[in-house]
Amino acid sequence: MSGSVDIHCHILPGIDDGPQTIEESLDLAREAVDNGVTDIIATPHYKPFLFEFSSEDCARARTQLQAGLQEAGIPISIHLGAEILLDRDVLPRNLLSGEAPTLADSKYVLLEFPFVALPLYAHDLVFEIICAGFKPILAHPERNATIQGHPEKLEPFRESGCLTQINSTSLTGRLGRSSRKTAVELLKRGSVDIIASDAHLADDRGPNLKEAVAIAAKHVGQEAAEKMITETPQRILTGQ
Repeated sequence: MSGSVDIHCHILPGIDDGPQTIEESLDLAREAVDNGVTDIIATPHYKPFLFEFSSEDCARARTQLQAGLQEAGIPISIHLGAEILLDRDVLPRNLLSGEAPTLADSKYVLLEFPFVALPLYAHDLVFEIICAGFKPILAHPERNATIQGHPEKLEPFRESGCLTQINSTSLTGRLGRSSRKTAVELLKRGSVDIIASDAHLADDRGPNLKEAVAIAAKHVGQEAAEKMITETPQRILTGQ
């Protein structure tokens, strides 16, 4: 399995709750290579009041990491982005100002629902983001309690034009029974476009895309499952 693009990965050293050292980032990258990944969009958390976010710090960390990858002979390219908490106090204003980054300088933006519930303002806010010219990708909705209880509540977002990304670790069971059950249900419904790792550390939540694709293939077929880590994320990476 080659040519995979991981659009959701916390690989930048010392930025959020992912790797704290360059060595940990390199370990994560080695696992990604073992899973056929050639490109990673680094997506540190953008959660005002929870994480400090600095585009300059992210750019410096990317430069440091890319140099370390080259020195270690690890064939992966790192691109910048963010995982942005759905928050009506900052969106879409912070996207329009450029403070909140899109994925690899495209119009695609990775949005995270709160885990506990689906906010009442979610539909309206996502519609505002779309009207502002951005293309939302919903990060791991299978981890949201409302979607776990009512998977059909994801459909209005998809009908509005959102893409859906599920975590490889949800499919493998690493994130619990409810996340796995919901991820499989969304696959069966045809409500998944992308599988990504949401990896944080190599020995804990690594980028096990091969195993996840094998599981997804049982429900959607091998070709469709592989497209979720190759063709579709490649088109996002190139802004298509």
